[in-house]
Amino acid sequence: MALTRAPSWKSGAARLSGVLLLLFAGGVLFDVVRRHLVGSEPIGPTMMVMALLATVVNAICFWLLKRLRHPDVNMRAATTFSANDFIANVGILLAGGIVLWTG
Repeated sequence: MALTRAPSWKSGAARLSGVLLLLFAGGVLFDVVRRHLVGSEPIGPTMMVMALLATVVNAICFWLLKRLRHPDVNMRAATTFSANDFIANVGILLAGGIVLWTG
């Protein structure tokens, strides 16, 4: 949506994206502490299904971003983020498989 807008709009969209990522990271850290204190077991099939869906979405985003002829710095950053997320999701798929295998 920000591709066709003015630079000030792109800057605002990037700022909003950064704030949302920080909020998400805070939520993840909170959940890690909660699970450490309360305890929880990993659920292999759930891990794998969610990681598979995320992997497909990230692969599509990466493919769409790589098709851009003249990406600006924001689009290059988004391409890097999509590639990193894809790799992380493959790792989660492997971890879910190990959880299923080892019980």
